[in-house]
This record gives sequence, C-alpha cells and structure tokens, in this order.
Amino acid sequence: LDEERSHLVATAPPARDRQRLLLGQRGPLTHAGAWRIVKRLAFQAGIECHPHTLRHTFATTYLAENPGDLVGLATLLGHSSLDTVAIYTRPTLDDLAAKVERASGS
Repeated sequence: LDEERSHLVATAPPARDRQRLLLGQRGPLTHAGAWRIVKRLAFQAGIECHPHTLRHTFATTYLAENPGDLVGLATLLGHSSLDTVAIYTRPTLDDLAAKVERASGS
C-alpha cells in the first residue's frame, strides 16, 4: 500500500494535491468520488452509510482514544474553530444509558 501511495503521490498533478489523504488514479479523491465508493460498498454490505457517518465515527473514535484533544481533531477534520468539533464531545443516548447502568450497579 505504501508503494502504491508513493507512486500516486509522485505522479499526482500539482504539488498541493500531494498533501491529500486519499488519492485516485487522476489525483485527489473528490467528494463525489468518495460518495460513489461509500455508496457502492454500503450496498454490497447491505447497510446504509453516508460519508458523513464515516467522518462522525472517525471523530468520536478519535476523541475516545485521545480525550480532550479538540485541537488535534479540528486540525484533522480541517476546522478552524474548536466550537465546530465540540459536538463530538456530547455523549450519545447509548453512552448515557451505559453510565446509568454502571452507576446503578447493574
């Protein structure tokens, strides 16, 4: 995989595209290209999934593994404001239910 990515980076059109995480055969992966890939794989898996679902899952997993690192998360997601990533610090209903269960000793 590293060898393939190195080849794609070396042959990518402009130098600015080399900073992109996901590259295709013709340069950076576009939003539409990512959507098509996610849609196809979700269909094959028999699930419903959207690119934003993956972004949200990444963000919540990142914060679970790096508690309180809103600056790092904002940088990775390309946000300039910490307020934008603060939404990922809010507990889900499942999180709250698990905490209630633990607190009640069940």
